[in-house]
Amino acid sequence: MPDLMQSRPAKRLTPRSKYPFPYGTDKYGALSMKFVFLGAVILAFIGMISYMIWSRPVPQMITVDIALDNDCNLPDHNFVITDLKTQKYHTFSRGHAKFKVLEGTPLKLALHPQNSKYAYDGIQFSAVPTITVSTDCFADDAPSAGFQHLSRELSQ
Repeated sequence: MPDLMQSRPAKRLTPRSKYPFPYGTDKYGALSMKFVFLGAVILAFIGMISYMIWSRPVPQMITVDIALDNDCNLPDHNFVITDLKTQKYHTFSRGHAKFKVLEGTPLKLALHPQNSKYAYDGIQFSAVPTITVSTDCFADDAPSAGFQHLSRELSQ
């Protein structure tokens, strides 16, 4: 009976069989792994961006009630709320302005467009269902001469 151990030649280890994974052992395997890794990074980035876009809430149409706290010597009807996206304005009636707009729309308190020769840099705010805005015609406690003139001319 022949000895089985002696009849088989010993298996030699080749460079490929020394490593448990076939990739990265030759120049084409390493190159293909780089492309696989790059593709996975790109897909992860695209997935993250699409999740951020689709997961944000859709703005709802809301009715805004804005109360005016008028500290100026001007009547309330001289002030308007301007929608900065559409450039439409909404007037005050009895100290309130009510209108429909998308939630979060940028709004600004301004003078009525009929008073085009005067300028008022009002506050800018986002649309929420209820808010009170204040007019601040004077930088300090003493009224400025320009707003005194504006007040006299608009009251006529």
